[in-house]
Amino acid sequence: MSTPLPCYHCGEPVPTGAPWQCRILGAVRPMCCPGCEAVADAIVAGGLESFYQHRTENAANPEALPRVLEEELALLDKADVQQRFIKTEGDFQHLQLLVEGITCAACGWLIEQRLGKLPGVQEVRLNLSNHRLTLVWDPDQIQPSALLGELKRIGYTLKPHDIVVVNTAAGAAYGKPTYVSTGCGMGYEATMYLLERGVRVTGTDAWSWDAPFTHTREKYLETGDAGLIWEGHRAGRDIGYCHLEKLHNLEAVPATGFTVACFPVKIRGASAGWTRAVAIFED
Repeated sequence: MSTPLPCYHCGEPVPTGAPWQCRILGAVRPMCCPGCEAVADAIVAGGLESFYQHRTENAANPEALPRVLEEELALLDKADVQQRFIKTEGDFQHLQLLVEGITCAACGWLIEQRLGKLPGVQEVRLNLSNHRLTLVWDPDQIQPSALLGELKRIGYTLKPHDIVVVNTAAGAAYGKPTYVSTGCGMGYEATMYLLERGVRVTGTDAWSWDAPFTHTREKYLETGDAGLIWEGHRAGRDIGYCHLEKLHNLEAVPATGFTVACFPVKIRGASAGWTRAVAIFED
């Protein structure tokens, strides 16, 4: 039995009779799937073929990466969403992300070159030591969804196992009668989206991880579906996780680039308790 050829892009075995291929560095190279073929075509078409000469490891297989729907990326273009994690300075917007799949300097070079050629992009800088990607762009020429869509298309995705804290703007209403009905919540599907990608700790500035109960009550009366009650909480029965509620000052921290540490008050026999959550920044 002959040994299958390795995919020139990711190194996985190429199935017998696979039709996928790409001309790279003067020769036709075999690909294991249409995802690798598409990524390789994009790299070659973008004039970044030398990536394959300088890499020290195979690239990620895009077919194995989590799928991010176009509708989800489009949410990043909404002004109320952007104000929570994108900074605006003058005519430009700034964003920092943590990316996984960085296997060598050539991977970083590919990201910088590919994103840097998009219209309106002013700066792309990747720190290989902490995998932090800095993006600066002109919002009149390109939107965040296009930047992250391109990042995904070349085979990289946001780092799993992050602690995700959600700023719903409810924190500003803390201490007011409207607090419990302010902000938004995470339902079952949204929570599972995070958990399936390796997130195990989440947090919110709102009264609950789930939607305000006034909203849940209306939905229950409309549908009669009791499964809507605490559905975000109950996602933990499928994949265990911990969540923090009533966090403060989330508007003062950037989108990424800090460590969350929690110092709990231990209570015997309780299912929950108080904790002092802090954001730690490294110099």
